[in-house]
This record gives sequence, C-alpha cells and structure tokens, in this order.
Amino acid sequence: LRELLPTLADDEGRTALVCSNDLYAIELLDETRRLGLEPPRDFGLVGFDGLSLLRFIRPALATLAYPTRETGAAAVDLALSLLEGKPVVDRILPHAFRAGETLAAAT
Repeated sequence: LRELLPTLADDEGRTALVCSNDLYAIELLDETRRLGLEPPRDFGLVGFDGLSLLRFIRPALATLAYPTRETGAAAVDLALSLLEGKPVVDRILPHAFRAGETLAAAT
C-alpha cells in the first residue's frame, strides 16, 4: 500500500482503485488523506465486502456487497466435492454494487 501511494499522487492517468476488501479500502482512504488526496475528487475507490461498519465511513465507500457466510459455506461445499470426486456445481450468490460516495461519474 505504501508503495502505491506516491504513484497515485503522481496521477499517471489512474482513475480508480479497486481493493480486494473493504478494510483495505478504508486503510487506503486514511493513508491517501494524509497525502491530501480525497475520493472522488482525486481518484475513485471501491471495496469488496459490504461490511456493516461502512455506515460509519465518510465519504461512504463504494463496495460490492455479498453474503460472506454463504460464500464461505459454498467454498467448503466446493472443496468437499472436489475431495470426494463429485461433480462441481456452479453457484451464483446474491450480490449488489453499492455506489457510495467514493466514485465520480464517468466523463
């Protein structure tokens, strides 16, 4: 993360950062503020989880929300099926994009 921040400040055409989870996005939000950068003015920021604690974060973080318990259970089912030599069943779990306030409209 710390290696990324100087390149973000240089603005080499980056428009958004997508984090693998909401906690990383919150950490990135905090660190970029120390550099004087703020989403969505300077860059877009998206997390991945839909954590309930996001209601306390400002600006509201854009995130892809999904059911973490169901995802974990599906992963265990998949692993057990593979270990037992059973056919793997594709599953699409419910998910929703929450736009938040950390993304600017595309221009």
